[in-house]
Amino acid sequence: SISVDPVRDSVQRLNAYAEHYEINPDTWWLLTGNKKEIYDFALQELKMGLADSGAVDADFIHSTYFVLLDKKRVVRGYYDGTDSTQLSRLAADMIYITLEKDSKKKRNLFSDN
Repeated sequence: SISVDPVRDSVQRLNAYAEHYEINPDTWWLLTGNKKEIYDFALQELKMGLADSGAVDADFIHSTYFVLLDKKRVVRGYYDGTDSTQLSRLAADMIYITLEKDSKKKRNLFSDN
Protein backbone atom coordinates (compact mmCIF):
# COMPACT_ATOMS: atom_id res chain seq x y z
CA SER A 1 0.00 0.00 0.00
CA ILE A 2 1.29 3.43 -0.89
CA SER A 3 0.33 6.40 1.25
CA VAL A 4 -0.82 9.38 -0.79
CA ASP A 5 -0.33 11.65 2.22
CA PRO A 6 3.38 11.50 3.06
CA VAL A 7 3.15 14.56 5.33
CA ARG A 8 0.84 12.80 7.80
CA ASP A 9 1.83 9.21 7.06
CA SER A 10 5.41 9.20 8.27
CA VAL A 11 7.41 5.99 8.43
CA GLN A 12 6.78 5.92 12.19
CA ARG A 13 3.03 6.33 11.71
CA LEU A 14 2.92 3.58 9.08
CA ASN A 15 4.90 1.29 11.41
CA ALA A 16 2.40 1.98 14.23
CA TYR A 17 -0.47 1.22 11.83
CA ALA A 18 1.19 -2.03 10.76
CA GLU A 19 1.71 -3.09 14.37
CA HIS A 20 -1.86 -2.20 15.35
CA TYR A 21 -3.36 -4.25 12.50
CA GLU A 22 -0.69 -7.00 12.73
CA ILE A 23 0.40 -6.54 9.13
CA ASN A 24 3.05 -9.04 8.08
CA PRO A 25 5.91 -7.05 6.45
CA ASP A 26 6.93 -10.14 4.46
CA THR A 27 3.65 -10.06 2.55
CA TRP A 28 2.40 -6.47 2.77
CA TRP A 29 4.49 -3.33 2.51
CA LEU A 30 3.29 0.10 3.61
CA LEU A 31 5.19 2.65 1.53
CA THR A 32 5.62 6.40 1.51
CA GLY A 33 7.91 8.95 -0.05
CA ASN A 34 7.76 12.46 -1.34
CA LYS A 35 4.55 13.51 -3.08
CA LYS A 36 6.08 13.93 -6.55
CA GLU A 37 7.66 10.45 -6.48
CA ILE A 38 4.40 8.87 -5.31
CA TYR A 39 2.35 10.62 -7.99
CA ASP A 40 4.90 9.90 -10.72
CA PHE A 41 4.95 6.22 -9.77
CA ALA A 42 1.14 6.01 -9.69
CA LEU A 43 0.77 7.77 -13.03
CA GLN A 44 3.74 6.44 -14.98
CA GLU A 45 4.32 2.96 -13.57
CA LEU A 46 0.86 1.93 -12.37
CA LYS A 47 -0.96 3.87 -15.09
CA MET A 48 -3.53 5.08 -12.57
CA GLY A 49 -5.71 7.98 -13.63
CA LEU A 50 -4.93 10.21 -10.66
CA ALA A 51 -5.46 13.91 -10.27
CA ASP A 52 -4.24 16.54 -7.85
CA SER A 53 -5.55 20.09 -7.90
CA GLY A 54 -2.24 21.27 -6.46
CA ALA A 55 -4.02 22.93 -3.54
CA VAL A 56 -3.77 20.36 -0.74
CA ASP A 57 -3.18 16.65 -0.43
CA ALA A 58 -6.84 16.12 0.52
CA ASP A 59 -7.70 16.84 -3.13
CA PHE A 60 -5.82 13.74 -4.26
CA ILE A 61 -8.28 11.34 -5.84
CA HIS A 62 -8.04 8.06 -4.00
CA SER A 63 -8.60 4.91 -5.99
CA THR A 64 -10.41 1.84 -4.69
CA TYR A 65 -8.35 -0.28 -7.06
CA PHE A 66 -5.55 -2.68 -6.25
CA VAL A 67 -2.82 -2.97 -8.88
CA LEU A 68 -1.02 -6.31 -9.21
CA LEU A 69 2.61 -6.10 -10.29
CA ASP A 70 4.82 -9.04 -11.12
CA LYS A 71 8.45 -9.32 -10.02
CA LYS A 72 9.52 -7.31 -13.07
CA ARG A 73 7.15 -4.48 -12.02
CA VAL A 74 4.85 -5.13 -14.98
CA VAL A 75 1.20 -4.34 -14.25
CA ARG A 76 -0.69 -7.63 -14.42
CA GLY A 77 -4.14 -6.46 -13.38
CA TYR A 78 -6.43 -3.91 -11.76
CA TYR A 79 -8.99 -5.02 -9.18
CA ASP A 80 -11.79 -3.03 -7.56
CA GLY A 81 -11.22 -3.26 -3.81
CA THR A 82 -14.94 -2.83 -3.17
CA ASP A 83 -15.92 -5.87 -5.26
CA SER A 84 -15.53 -9.24 -3.53
CA THR A 85 -15.51 -11.11 -6.85
CA GLN A 86 -12.60 -9.02 -8.11
CA LEU A 87 -10.75 -9.45 -4.81
CA SER A 88 -11.12 -13.22 -5.17
CA ARG A 89 -9.71 -12.96 -8.68
CA LEU A 90 -6.82 -10.87 -7.34
CA ALA A 91 -6.00 -13.56 -4.76
CA ALA A 92 -6.03 -16.25 -7.46
CA ASP A 93 -3.94 -14.14 -9.84
CA MET A 94 -1.36 -13.47 -7.11
CA ILE A 95 -0.89 -17.21 -6.69
CA TYR A 96 -0.74 -17.69 -10.45
CA ILE A 97 2.05 -15.18 -11.02
CA THR A 98 4.12 -16.52 -8.11
CA LEU A 99 4.04 -19.93 -9.81
CA GLU A 100 5.14 -18.63 -13.21
CA LYS A 101 8.56 -19.76 -14.30
CA ASP A 102 11.23 -17.28 -15.30
CA SER A 103 11.69 -17.78 -19.05
CA LYS A 104 15.25 -16.36 -18.91
CA LYS A 105 16.41 -18.64 -16.11
CA LYS A 106 18.69 -21.43 -17.33
CA ARG A 107 17.45 -24.86 -16.45
CA ASN A 108 19.55 -27.90 -15.76
CA LEU A 109 17.94 -30.89 -17.47
CA PHE A 110 19.34 -33.20 -14.80
CA SER A 111 17.89 -31.43 -11.76
CA ASP A 112 14.49 -30.46 -10.37
CA ASN A 113 15.05 -26.74 -11.06
